[in-house]
Amino acid sequence: MDEALKSEIKNAAEQVAGASAIAIVLPDVHSPAVVAAAAAIAAGLRRVGKAVSLFGPPTEPGRTPAPWGFSADGEEPLREFILSFDLARSPIKELRYEKSQNRLDVILAPTGGRIRREDVTFRSGALRYDLAIAVGLGRPEAAARSIARVPELIHERQVVGIDSNPQNTRWAETNLVPAADASPPTPTLAELAHALLAALGSPADDAEIATALLAALAAESNWFRTPARPEVFSLAADLVRRGADQALVRRSASPSLSHLKLAARACVRSRLDAATDTLWATLIPDDFEKTETGEADLAPALTAFTGFLPLTGRTLLLWQTEAGGAVRALTAGDGLGELAGLRPLAPVLTKFEARVLDRTFASFAEAEVVLARLLDRTDAIE
Repeated sequence: MDEALKSEIKNAAEQVAGASAIAIVLPDVHSPAVVAAAAAIAAGLRRVGKAVSLFGPPTEPGRTPAPWGFSADGEEPLREFILSFDLARSPIKELRYEKSQNRLDVILAPTGGRIRREDVTFRSGALRYDLAIAVGLGRPEAAARSIARVPELIHERQVVGIDSNPQNTRWAETNLVPAADASPPTPTLAELAHALLAALGSPADDAEIATALLAALAAESNWFRTPARPEVFSLAADLVRRGADQALVRRSASPSLSHLKLAARACVRSRLDAATDTLWATLIPDDFEKTETGEADLAPALTAFTGFLPLTGRTLLLWQTEAGGAVRALTAGDGLGELAGLRPLAPVLTKFEARVLDRTFASFAEAEVVLARLLDRTDAIE
């Protein structure tokens, strides 16, 4: 890691050390690496005495949650709880507290008339988090569903952003993000999370943390298929020595059966264009229907897809979710600047970022012609 990134990690550790309650925020579309890194950070923070809540998108029906012992959408936000009394309708003469064992009673003594139930209301107050940590969140609007219950969270609290994607917009107050002009390969999300936890003094021999970090490392490197820094392999070996559960890592970092099926269907309609070092693939509505998947499954399916086939300089995937509907396209790999109008999908592989074109196409044929032209080619795929 360069000195600037090390300095940011030190600053982030000081912020985290001074916080008692911390919220971890995931993007609405996230990769297995992001979930595993968040699990490692959450476990590490709890080991050093922090109260931690995790906010992610609601789990879709039929989806198998990550095996980390927490639910991204099941925790009640840490807020103040306010009891309000209408004094004009139910005057109160005296208010006192009585504590007995683990119970606290609030006792109200009326004056003049009775206290009516309808004059007592309950409501939530301010959030009690001191800090938020955004994991793999390139821009704040990408967590709209994740923080739907607490929309003020990342706007009213200090935020530490952790992301291995250099294209992160650096919107947080503190950003543990590789420099945009850094030469690849740059540090992975697992390395950044590990460095932060080490700076906080989190236990180095904790098997739960080691397992989550190894899962993040395996997922982001596509099981070490993508170019990686030597430090990645050193960290992987160290995590195994620290007791990482390799069987659990294999289950958590591997694509689900539905994602494998979707990736296999993309492979059937794929073609390698050696002239532009581009792998083309297509998914039609029947593919999504038969595999019970949707657009939200493209990121993990792309991970599996690139695992089946040799890495190329670029992958172009065209898809249509409904018959007669718009055709969308995503590109991943090198030379993303050649295609205009891109927005991030999700960083599913180390330095193999996937982006979706903002524009749509009326048909696969139109998409193929336009994209081939952008690649300085006049021949489209069949």
